[in-house]
Amino acid sequence: MKANSGLKKNRTKIQMVLTALVILSVVRQFFLGNYHNMFLGILTLILFMVPQFLDRKLNVTIPPGLETVILIFIFSAEILGEINAFYVKIPIWDTILHTTNGFLMAAIGFALIDLFNRSDRFSIKMSPYFVAFLHSVFQ
Repeated sequence: MKANSGLKKNRTKIQMVLTALVILSVVRQFFLGNYHNMFLGILTLILFMVPQFLDRKLNVTIPPGLETVILIFIFSAEILGEINAFYVKIPIWDTILHTTNGFLMAAIGFALIDLFNRSDRFSIKMSPYFVAFLHSVFQ
C-alpha cells in the first residue's frame, strides 16, 4: 500500500511539473499574441485532467506509470511539437511520436484487459497474451 502511495506522489509531482510548464507556455503565448497556440495549451490542460476524471467519475484506475507516459506524450505532441515547432525543428519528431504512440496504445490495451479481468462486472477473463496473439493474427 505504501509503494502505491509513493507512485501516486511521483505521478502528482510529474503532473505538477508538466502542468506548470503548460501554464507557462499558455502565458507566454498570450503575451506573444499567439492565441491559437494559447488555445492548444488550454486544450492540453484539459487533456491532462482526463485520467483523473476517469479515476473519479468512472472508478477506472490507470496505472501511475502508464498515466505518466500518457501525460508526457500529450506534452510532447502539443507543447513541444505544435507550440514549440519541434515538428519543424526536428525532422524525425513526428516519427518518434508515432512510434511511441503505437507502444502507448498497446500498453493501454493491456491495461484495459487487466482492468476488465479484475472487474466483477465482466464474466469473461482474457489473457493479455491471447489478445496480443489474436491482434497479430488479424492485423
